[in-house]
Amino acid sequence: MATHQFWTGVPDFPPPPVPVQADIPVFVPPPTEQVSPAADVPAKVTVPMPPTVVKGHNVSVQMIYSAQVTGPVSRGSKLITKKAKLISSDTIVLKDISHAIFVKKFLAIHELEDKFAAGAISGPPFKMYWTGSVGGKAGATTINNDRQFSVALAALLKKNKGICQVGVKFDVDKMDGFRIRTRMSCEFTPDIIPDIPVARLCEITGVVEGRLRKLQMFCKD
Repeated sequence: MATHQFWTGVPDFPPPPVPVQADIPVFVPPPTEQVSPAADVPAKVTVPMPPTVVKGHNVSVQMIYSAQVTGPVSRGSKLITKKAKLISSDTIVLKDISHAIFVKKFLAIHELEDKFAAGAISGPPFKMYWTGSVGGKAGATTINNDRQFSVALAALLKKNKGICQVGVKFDVDKMDGFRIRTRMSCEFTPDIIPDIPVARLCEITGVVEGRLRKLQMFCKD
């Protein structure tokens, strides 16, 4: 049996197509290189410092002298003479040093370089010892002349000066013969010599006290 379709007055169109949204490309910025603020600053270069060069030896100088001290009460607290010592140290370059210059250097540590000097042939006597020396401090060698000093110095210089301690010991009371003599001032005329303190005359002339007293007695007469 045939089927009849009736006109409804509305055209029968197919449904409109659903619009498809096109893929819109998304702009992605290219990656930027991250630069550290410190990248523009040159790296600090550490330069190794050269080792400290020790130019000389550390020399400890012990000066022995006579001091006036107050005695015990049992003796009335009178002044008595007693041996005392004073130790000072400094650096001295020992390579190629002479006997006379070494004496002047260690005397300078106690500010005595203007009062005493090495003799033309020998003296003044002093003891010298160092780290590893034969006899050590107790059995230190006594130096009297150039030859003895040269032998001791040659042995000393074989030691590592970075760890080698040098010691010197001298007695001021045994150095009168090596005192630097100062000429008597022109103002010390015979008429005033008797009035000058003996100690002052000894200091200036280097003459022993007994002789100066005889000189004063002579000038009085």
